[in-house]
This record gives sequence, C-alpha cells and structure tokens, in this order.
Amino acid sequence: MRTRASQNEQLQEQAGYFEVTGAHLYTVLHPAANPIAHILLVGPFASERHSSYLAWARWARYLAAQQVEVLRYDYRGIGESTGEFSAMSFDLWMDDVLRLGNWLRDRAGGRPLVLHGLEIGGILAAHAFHNGLGDALLLWSSPATANEALRSTLVRWASFQHLFKAAKDRKPPAYYINQLEEKSLTVWGYA
Repeated sequence: MRTRASQNEQLQEQAGYFEVTGAHLYTVLHPAANPIAHILLVGPFASERHSSYLAWARWARYLAAQQVEVLRYDYRGIGESTGEFSAMSFDLWMDDVLRLGNWLRDRAGGRPLVLHGLEIGGILAAHAFHNGLGDALLLWSSPATANEALRSTLVRWASFQHLFKAAKDRKPPAYYINQLEEKSLTVWGYA
C-alpha cells in the first residue's frame, strides 16, 4: 500500500528534454530531499530498452527514496529522445553520457556522483569513469565489448525469427552477422 508521502515523491519526477547537438535527450530526474549522492543511470542498448524500462524506473524511484538523486535518460535516436537511430554512433552516445554526467556533477554541488551502467551502458559508463567523470562506478551485466553485446542481441533476434519460419527457411546466426557486416539489418525495429 502506498503512503501519501510516496505518492508525492513520485509526482516530483521531472521528465523533460536536454538539448544536445542535433537532438534532444529525453530525461527523467528523480529528485531527493537533501540528497547524499547523485547517480546517472546509463541504460542498455536500444533493443533492450523495452525489457529494462520498468526495472530501471523502479530502481531510480527506490534510490530517490533513499536520498539519492537520480537522472535516467534515453540515448539519441532511441526511445523518447529525438534523432535518427541509423545516424547514431557510440561516440555520440558517449557524448550523451558526458554531457548529462557533467550537468549532474554540477548539480551535485560536491556530493558524490555515481555512474551506473546497465549492459551496453556499462561500457559507456566505464569509459566516462576511466576518463575522470564520477566518484564511483556501478556496472550491471556489462559485456566485455560492444561487439559482444551487439552480436548477442543479433543472435537473440535471429532465434526469435526462427519461431515464424519453417525449418527449411531458417538461417544460422552467422548468416545474419554476415548480412550485418555487408549492409544494414532491421533488428527489433532499429536499422
């Protein structure tokens, strides 16, 4: 059962757009009364966003209730952010992390800034942390490389495709990986 206080805390969530070069990042700030720290949630790759969204939002709300201010967002070209996914790159998504991290660090006023990466967001958060952003780093299910994460996503997608095809029409994951290296594929709605 929710108390009146928890309902009021949820009403304080501040959804908006953060302007970056050529796009606007959809952000949700989970403010905390007298925050003891600030956390930037660096989320998963495009195709994993839908399956992690609820857990990510609940985690942010939990942290805010523990006096930790949280900022979560969608990368350029993904989810509610603007931009064309096919024109995006890891360099642009890294820029998103740095811009939002610096904004949150300035807001923190000397309190600790934590970078928390989930899956491919772990690679980006770790890179930003390695380059001096943040006071602590938390990684969940971070792959060793972006290539590993992309191949894993492609293999899951290819396996799902097999559900709708006769055995004679099924292709191994290697076929799709070769296709991806030669041209663009649409995987989970993203080219």
